[in-house]
Amino acid sequence: MSVAEVIAGRLADGDLVIIDGGTGTQLQAEGVPMDDEAWSGRASLERPEVVQLVHEAYVRAGAEVIIANTFAASRAALEPAGLGSRVAEANRNAVGAAQRARAAAAAGRPVAIAGSMSSFCPVAMHGRGAAGSSAGGTAAGEAGGGICAGLAGGGTAAAVAVGGGVAGGVDAAA
Repeated sequence: MSVAEVIAGRLADGDLVIIDGGTGTQLQAEGVPMDDEAWSGRASLERPEVVQLVHEAYVRAGAEVIIANTFAASRAALEPAGLGSRVAEANRNAVGAAQRARAAAAAGRPVAIAGSMSSFCPVAMHGRGAAGSSAGGTAAGEAGGGICAGLAGGGTAAAVAVGGGVAGGVDAAA
């Protein structure tokens, strides 16, 4: 049985499943500077070893699901920080750090890895036209397309990652 199936079964049975805490906040507490534009998204590119250590600490504290540092790793979040060409790298690094943390700290316990998406983008944060695009939006917001438009009301979505792929589906919360 896969980790995702174990966690899904426990949830279906009404059991409590422990998820980690705020990765970005903990990265900041560990001294990783937050980018004014990309917040914790830059950490997966420049400090992946610290991202891994934060995940390890949560796993050792009992987390059964760790959320990869992908919350601010979309093109819409990274583009304004000049990192738009590194979106895939940021997400690979974020998931890789979570996978290494699980391998280092889970001690044989099933620990799932989840990805996180957010409305963290100029359009959602500042409204259309705030960054001065002649089209009424921002290049980053337009690059984010449906995510920024669909989540501008504050929704989030996540999927459980197992191995190199994604298990289950996307559960959007409004």
